[in-house]
Amino acid sequence: MLSATGRVALIGALTLPLGLGLLLLNGVGNAAASTQKSAASAVSSATIGPKARTLMNQMAVAYRSLRSYSGTVEEKETGTPQAISKRTMVAFRRPNRAVVVAADTSGKTWRSVSDGKNLYFVYPQDKNQYRRWALKPGQPLSMYLILARAMTKHIAAGLSSGQFMSEPPPPSVKSVTLGPPGEVNGVPVETVVVTPRSPEEPTWTFAIGKKDRLLRRLTMSLMVNGKLAMHTETHSQIKINPTLPDTTFTFRPPPGAKEVLSPPPVAVAKKRAVPLKR
Repeated sequence: MLSATGRVALIGALTLPLGLGLLLLNGVGNAAASTQKSAASAVSSATIGPKARTLMNQMAVAYRSLRSYSGTVEEKETGTPQAISKRTMVAFRRPNRAVVVAADTSGKTWRSVSDGKNLYFVYPQDKNQYRRWALKPGQPLSMYLILARAMTKHIAAGLSSGQFMSEPPPPSVKSVTLGPPGEVNGVPVETVVVTPRSPEEPTWTFAIGKKDRLLRRLTMSLMVNGKLAMHTETHSQIKINPTLPDTTFTFRPPPGAKEVLSPPPVAVAKKRAVPLKR
């Protein structure tokens, strides 16, 4: 995987609120404090192309209109010495049901389920046990927490809340512009490129379906130790508003595994400053 420096700079964006802020309702960032202060003193606004803004807004509308969804997410790293790829099956049904089953090339597997009453997690490091969080009635948070196990947390937040862009962007963002069109697995896409001011932050490229306006690929790129490192999430086999019965979200414990109660998920969400409103 990435070196310690590269992991903080690139893959760290997968687990902490991101400095680019376009995917957050409140624009919370994860850039180092010194970088944020220097950027804030240098400039107070980013250049946002009107076509890029429109495309991001259209993507938000597309996700907010979904009643249910299923698909596959493939994560890959390039430009790293020990890159591990991961493939994840994802399904959700509003307001609070979701399931994620993931496996990486090292042989590790993850399974997460929200059945509307409880969240269940089976992690590779857990031996003969699984974790359960009890949900309050109607709590929509569960969908985000499940999806965040399958993809970049800010994309999970966008999928679950339908919000991908905050305005104005934080000072760490230099520009948000329309990129060149292309294809992802044969699907025509339009792209939006989010360029940071600091080389310590990754550049984000969103490839958005031309017809359905759903995310087809997210790419984060960054120079690490003089080499280009990239993290790519490709969304495929997408089904829009599929019929997903309750049995889709039934959790079956591993044979012989014991249940471990975990802290309420609301505390975790507040700590991460994750957007929860639709």
